[in-house]
Amino acid sequence: ANPRFATRLSGARPDPIGVDGNPMDLFRDSIVSGRTNPMGIGLEVRRQGDTVTATTTLGPAFEGAPGRAHGGVVAAILDETMGYVLPIIGELAYTANLNIDYVAPAPLHQQLRVTASLRDRADRKLWIEAHGESDRGTFVRAEALFLAVDLTKFANDLD
Repeated sequence: ANPRFATRLSGARPDPIGVDGNPMDLFRDSIVSGRTNPMGIGLEVRRQGDTVTATTTLGPAFEGAPGRAHGGVVAAILDETMGYVLPIIGELAYTANLNIDYVAPAPLHQQLRVTASLRDRADRKLWIEAHGESDRGTFVRAEALFLAVDLTKFANDLD
C-alpha cells in the first residue's frame, strides 16, 4: 500500500487535512488532479472550510461536441472534486452513485470552477453535492453517495 495511506489502513480514521486556500495535492498521479500526470486534466483543488473548490481550463484534448468539454471529462472532474471533500471531513470512502444534471455546455479555453461539500450523512452513507460554473454561468449540478470504508476490512482485502 502507498505509505501515505498506511496509517489509514491500520483502522485509524484519517485526520482532516488541507489548509484553507492552499492547493490540496493528494493524488499526484491522478488523471484528473495529478500534477505529475502528463496526460492529466490539471484540476487544482483548494479547501475553503468544509468546502472544496476545483479549477481547470480544458483544451481541445478534452473536447466532446465542438467547443465543449466532453461530458465524461466533466463527470470525472465532479467525482474527483467530490472525493476531495472526504479528507477534510476525516473519511475514506468510495463513490457508490453519482447523479449529474448537465445544465449547459462546459466551455473549452475558459476557467471551470467546481465546488463541492457534504450535504448529509447517515452511518456509512455520505451525500456530497457539487456544481460547476464558468464565466457563462452554471453548467452542471451533481449529487453523489459515497460509502465510508471499514478500514480494517479494506486492509485485509489487500492481502
